[in-house]
Amino acid sequence: MIPENWDAVRLLLASQSQWRRGPSGHIVGLDYAGCRAAAKGARVGWRKNFDKLRIAEAAVLEEAARR
Repeated sequence: MIPENWDAVRLLLASQSQWRRGPSGHIVGLDYAGCRAAAKGARVGWRKNFDKLRIAEAAVLEEAARR
């Protein structure tokens, strides 16, 4: 892993309870307000890592759609 991405990975892991689900029960995206609180709790810079979090979110959603 690229060292400068470590905080973004930590943010994604800290945000695992923040997935929103649609009516069918499938994940549809992250609750960013909850993720921001998770960033604060994990002491990870929110603004610095938000774009990377969105990239990771898109990758998770893409993989979930394949299954």
